[in-house]
Amino acid sequence: MDTPWQRLVVEQPAKLHDAIDYVHHAALIPAAVGNSLLPKADDDSQSNFEWLPGVNALAGQFINGRFRTAVRYLPFELLVLDSENRIQEGQSISGKTKKQLMDWMRKAITRVGGNGAGLQPISHFNIPDHPVAKGKAFPEIDSLVHHELVHYRNNAHWILNEVAGLYDDASPVRTWPHHFDTGAILTMQRNANGEAVKTIGIGWAIPDEKFDEPYFYVNHWMKEGQPDYDNLPELEGAGNWSTGDWKGAYLLTDRVVAQRQAPDQQQEVLQFFRSAIRATKQLI
Repeated sequence: MDTPWQRLVVEQPAKLHDAIDYVHHAALIPAAVGNSLLPKADDDSQSNFEWLPGVNALAGQFINGRFRTAVRYLPFELLVLDSENRIQEGQSISGKTKKQLMDWMRKAITRVGGNGAGLQPISHFNIPDHPVAKGKAFPEIDSLVHHELVHYRNNAHWILNEVAGLYDDASPVRTWPHHFDTGAILTMQRNANGEAVKTIGIGWAIPDEKFDEPYFYVNHWMKEGQPDYDNLPELEGAGNWSTGDWKGAYLLTDRVVAQRQAPDQQQEVLQFFRSAIRATKQLI
């Protein structure tokens, strides 16, 4: 069976934690470009990313339709891309500090005709700490780990677009620099004014305070009312419900990696999204 799914091989996904954290810090540099040079959006989308599978990179918003900046996983680089996503400028990240990389980005933006002097670090949210935040240089990468991270991003991009594409009222699939999750919103109901009143969120998240490994998720929002969490529909496969501070369905990636073949991993995740979205529709 041919599949776009790229096989995941690291059997203990928590081992990816450090690399995910320092890539997250590197990603704040291209996120700061959109945040500094574009008008502020109500949902903070001026700083979000689109995954570019052919480049292995998270790319920010276009600036004046002319260029965008990105963090590339393999090779591990900062990039400036033109309007066709062709690489115009590149800088290796390993061995450089965040300050050095911000200085390079300012100069690179200026070289392509942007306002490099206007680039300022993001300061309106915090992310998990890492030595690179205190001035230490970014480490040399483990290529196996970065290959795995590319596979995670490619898989999330593909499968979330597949699922979102089944719904007429779905947001674009994007990665958000604060929590570094990739997701989309499926609007289930709007009021007479066109405002969303019931939505379902789908996504893939990095390790956080809830889980110490990456996970797929389905959550929900209602403008009014409260779901009955005492009578949750049963989920198929390895998915589970969370009813603590964060409420939703989740699938830990160690359960995905336990499936040894790419088609089986893909099926595990697709089954989760089908089952969890169906159950969430019943809830809301």
